[in-house]
Amino acid sequence: MRICRITKRYPPLIGGLENHVRSLSIQQAKNDNHVDVFIMFGKAEQAEHPNLRVIQVPGSRLAKLFKSESAISIFSAICFFWKVSRFHKVHHYDIIHIHGDWVEANLARVLSWILKVPAVIHVHSGLNQSKLYKFFAKRSFPHAGGVIVQSSDLLEEMGSFGVPNSKIQQLHSGIWYEQFKLSKNPTNELPLRLIAIGRLHKMKGFGYLITAVSQFANTDVTLDIAGEGPERANLQKAADESNTTITLLGVVKHDQIPNLLSRYDAIVVPSVVLTGQTETTPTVILEAMATGLPVIGSEIAGIKDIIKQNINGYLVPERDSDKLAQAINTMISSPGLTKKIRQNNRKISRNFDWSIIAKKVDMAYISSGANHN
Repeated sequence: MRICRITKRYPPLIGGLENHVRSLSIQQAKNDNHVDVFIMFGKAEQAEHPNLRVIQVPGSRLAKLFKSESAISIFSAICFFWKVSRFHKVHHYDIIHIHGDWVEANLARVLSWILKVPAVIHVHSGLNQSKLYKFFAKRSFPHAGGVIVQSSDLLEEMGSFGVPNSKIQQLHSGIWYEQFKLSKNPTNELPLRLIAIGRLHKMKGFGYLITAVSQFANTDVTLDIAGEGPERANLQKAADESNTTITLLGVVKHDQIPNLLSRYDAIVVPSVVLTGQTETTPTVILEAMATGLPVIGSEIAGIKDIIKQNINGYLVPERDSDKLAQAINTMISSPGLTKKIRQNNRKISRNFDWSIIAKKVDMAYISSGANHN
């Protein structure tokens, strides 16, 4: 199958979307598909597989001058349309897979109509709740050949926009399972070593986590937070004022995550819902599960799709530092349950290997009308 993938952002830019696009493209190339990835921001370096090409469209410098994300998306869509149309004349794509939002859904619709190729739109993040956004969304998503979403909340949202259930596929992101090894065996020794990973943004809820961890003695719990972002100064101040050992590690490259996770006893994902912004399924949850780590996460969006209470982790209400502290205390006081969760997570995470996720994406293509050559 010849796959045309379109995304504004690509590595070496850091983020869940960027890693998702790159990893899925590599796995599809390994499966004997020919994959062309058209990008606006990132680097079109030599791809990691002979069947994979990364093509940067012109216009990235001009796109950065726009103030709003919608304006950037509209400008990028025009650039993508021009470039993809030219390449299709030579390579004759079987499917067009676009990652984005309502603007990209319209691009999928137009490309599909003009090039006579099935197209799917892949939505990764929470949707804007404004009336203006919903106006455009209801006139965009239903016309795409297929819609891939990453959480049950997004699936319901697409239904409210008028997208038929037959067009929607809920697929989580994936991991390279074999890169992750079972972390050290728990010894019941304190301190309990916690890790949190993500952009230092209010949406990640790290401030609530610091407040929760600060309720414990230094000898009971330690916390490391990996990432950078606009909230660093506020988080550093809160960490400095705590009596508990809390360390901000800065940026950790994605290929260092497997080794990093193996040093800890559990991961905490205390994300919160902001206006127009919410988590779907943070990939780091799946990576932590492959390492055997219990997950303490907020009961929101894609997190609750993966984490089941006392089965593979603990769910707590968002923005609730006291409940976070209770979950941490449960880990300290219930080593038997923690051991069971470690075993469950290692087993469950196998189902999210990219080899399995890529096959499910192929099925979404076929449902949208693509021919599997």
